[in-house]
Amino acid sequence: MRLFHDCLFCLPYEHLYNQFSMSIQGLKVRTDILQDGRIHHHTLLDGERPLPTHQVLQNWQTDETFRTFFINLLADAPFDAYFWETPPLTTDRLERPFEFVLVDAPQLSNAPAERRAFASYFNDAPVVDFPNLGGDAHLVVPCPQSAQDAFAHLATFSRTAPLV
Repeated sequence: MRLFHDCLFCLPYEHLYNQFSMSIQGLKVRTDILQDGRIHHHTLLDGERPLPTHQVLQNWQTDETFRTFFINLLADAPFDAYFWETPPLTTDRLERPFEFVLVDAPQLSNAPAERRAFASYFNDAPVVDFPNLGGDAHLVVPCPQSAQDAFAHLATFSRTAPLV
């Protein structure tokens, strides 16, 4: 189920309520619960103001406290496994509020990591990036750093992968 297309707010807002579940240094997250709890729509806020996408990207790169906050947000999701989706990211959208959804994906919860699928791209770096097979997206893939199977899906990764 793909929720984001070319619009910023195109989610079906039925069965909706808001909760403020996490906060640090004036940052908090608004979580809208959709579709009987199967979808969590998150908006990051600085006080009451949505954080623009460019600020989130910068914070991921430069602010360890923010990264920890975000990783904990992903790790604390109530789903065993999920799809993480954002609106398409382009330079003309960097001023828009950063938002994402976590979509419950029970079909991934017992999926093993398929290291062989990306083995030709792995190296000694913690992360590699390359275009997908269709050439219409760019993949960012963590290189396995241990025998631990933390790489099957983002929920497991955010909960168990070592911090580099």
